Amino acid sequence: MRRPDQMFVEYSVYEVAPDGTRTRIHMNEHEFQNEAGQTFERVRFRDDGTIEGS
Repeated sequence: MRRPDQMFVEYSVYEVAPDGTRTRIHMNEHEFQNEAGQTFERVRFRDDGTIEGS
C-alpha cells in the first residue's frame, strides 16, 4: 500500500442542545505534506464551552 504524499483535512465542531439541535461552533481546514515532523494545533475548549484562541 502506498503512503499519500499530502493530506487535506476539514473538520467541524458542533454544540448539541438538550433538544438535539446542533450548532456549528468551529470549522477549520488544513492541507499538509505527509512528512515526518508534521504538527497541528488541537481545538481546546474552555470550561465555559468557548474555544481557546478564537
